[in-house]
This record gives sequence, C-alpha cells and structure tokens, in this order.
Amino acid sequence: MQDYMTFYGTRNFLEDKDPQRAYLNDMTKRIARKKPYNKGNDADRLDLIIVSDQLLTGFDSKFVNIIYMDKILGEGPLIQAMSRTNRYN
Repeated sequence: MQDYMTFYGTRNFLEDKDPQRAYLNDMTKRIARKKPYNKGNDADRLDLIIVSDQLLTGFDSKFVNIIYMDKILGEGPLIQAMSRTNRYN
C-alpha cells in the first residue's frame, strides 16, 4: 500500500478507518478509469493487475482484456473471472 501511495501520489489510506477498503476502491476506480481517473492521463493507468479472488465479484472494466490463471478454478469462479475480462469488446 505504501508503494502504491508513493508511486501514484494518492492520499494516505493508512489513516482511514478501513485502509484496505479505501485502497481497493482507489485501485478499482483506476482500473476501470472512473472519476477521478477518467481524464486520459496514462500516468493514472494500471497496466497489470494481479488478483486473488478479490475483484471477481461485482467488478468490470472494459480496459482489462487478458486474464492469466495460475491455478485451476472451479466452474463458477472460472466463468465469473472470464466474464470480467473483455466484457465490452
């Protein structure tokens, strides 16, 4: 989290009541290019996302086009993970 805050110059999430949730919210906005990260600034962009089940439910981004799996997933999680990538293309 500290590296992320330093690299992107974000506010200090560690001072929030729920730092993990604030960090995740900022990251998902950045991935989906939602406000305030929808200005077309390449410095705001995340090019690689490594996920461990956290973003599978309730998250979509038309900018995430490739998924790499490092383990065998059951039918439900696999279908859900695949449906989150390349959704709008």
